[in-house]
Amino acid sequence: MENARRLPVGVILLMVCAGVAVAQTVTFSSRQKGNLLGAGTSVTGPNYIASLNISPYTSDQGAEGYVVSWSTAVYGGPIPFPPPCVSPTDPPPPLPPLVVAVNVTGTVPLGLIKVSQPGVLSIDLDIPKLQTVLYASRTDCTAGPCIISYPVSFPVKGTFTRMTSGTGASTFTNSGNRDTVNIDPLCTTTSSFSGTDSGGTANFAGMIGTVAINAPPLGANASMHVQKGQLRVTSVCTPPPPPI
Repeated sequence: MENARRLPVGVILLMVCAGVAVAQTVTFSSRQKGNLLGAGTSVTGPNYIASLNISPYTSDQGAEGYVVSWSTAVYGGPIPFPPPCVSPTDPPPPLPPLVVAVNVTGTVPLGLIKVSQPGVLSIDLDIPKLQTVLYASRTDCTAGPCIISYPVSFPVKGTFTRMTSGTGASTFTNSGNRDTVNIDPLCTTTSSFSGTDSGGTANFAGMIGTVAINAPPLGANASMHVQKGQLRVTSVCTPPPPPI
């Protein structure tokens, strides 16, 4: 939840050009001071994986907002869960063939993420509402070779609610300095935080793309946090190359 990102002026990570993605490596950085609110969820369903991440950021010009990333991957069969009590050296069960995957990352001003009351955060976005598109890609493997294109619409709508009691609830508080590096298939993100952060479990209910996510009857499917201090983030991202 610390992947706060900012695209330099005049640079767009993905462009609409004959319906394909344009490969281009981009480095961008951001900083944030004061109270920082973030939330995230990642849910595995019968044949899908869906995720949503909301992170605060401040541009080099001082404008505050959020970086929002959301994605879904739908597979052509049930997703196997790792068997219990296996050695860490054992590889996880392979995923079934990919059908469709969509990934979007962009920035929005503060007003587009609603905090109606403490511990409740709501989101209602689509690609046209983004202030800046940092990354957008749709991979469609339904008809033979996978085709990568730029999605015009990929809505996300729902609510995070902090869960502070009941089965599965947990909280945390940390103080001091912390440096982290996160490497995923698209970006390498380095973050440095100094201050105090606190948070814990939450529940998310809503829609990510066409995937409906319900809050579980027991436990939690998300997390929320508040940071007081200073956060600096630098990301280097390379989108997948266009299909040959």
